Amino acid sequence: MANRSILRITAERSQLGRVRAWVTEKALAGQAAPPEIDDLVQAADELVANTITHGYAGRSGLLELEMIAEPGMLILILRDQAPPFDPTHVPAPDISLSLEERPLGGMGLHLVRQCVDQFLYESLATGGNQITLIKNLTRRENQGNHH
Repeated sequence: MANRSILRITAERSQLGRVRAWVTEKALAGQAAPPEIDDLVQAADELVANTITHGYAGRSGLLELEMIAEPGMLILILRDQAPPFDPTHVPAPDISLSLEERPLGGMGLHLVRQCVDQFLYESLATGGNQITLIKNLTRRENQGNHH
């Protein structure tokens, strides 16, 4: 049986610390190892910050985060009511270019892709966006083993 938790926040940058703490707590409860927790926190922080900055663009709004802990994986779902935007179609930056030659932006989504195993987008029928991040967890031997 999956373990689900939901966090609802207002679309304000002041909420980012709360998002990071909540993702850390839920990922820990879901048996993630520290590097896996760091990856999920980084991805969630980037996507929530992008939604607040670009999606809502100064307008008030709500975001909902849902964490589902399944055996061997964590699923983090972000939902908003911002204008439709599919971040999975943003092209990967050309990291062969020097920093001076690269266009501004785009590195955050590249980072998100590096942090998770699956990065999915869905436009909601009610308006808004749903982003699903799936992080496969490494099996840690000796965890809960009895001799």
